[in-house]
Amino acid sequence: MDVVTACASCGLQFTGTSGFDAHRTGAHAFTFREGLRMEPPREDGRRCLHPEEMRAAGMELVGDLWRIVPSEKQLQGLARMRASAPTNAQKAIEGLEGTSARAAA
Repeated sequence: MDVVTACASCGLQFTGTSGFDAHRTGAHAFTFREGLRMEPPREDGRRCLHPEEMRAAGMELVGDLWRIVPSEKQLQGLARMRASAPTNAQKAIEGLEGTSARAAA
């Protein structure tokens, strides 16, 4: 399970640092508010995305936590890995069978 990451600026929580990082946008040199006070005003300062912007960027709210929605390609790759990898139970059985075969030799 991912670590829950909370944003000190907006208070939203994320299922890991990648979701947290994805919800922040803008130039790192100054905040959104600082940019608005510049002459001329700049609206590209660092800020949190609004929930509508996060949804448009491919994020979803699950319970109280925001997360990045995996792409179809990522989900297919995960399904292939799960299908081709032996389960932990299978590995344990194979390990026990190998132990008894060595002991008999």
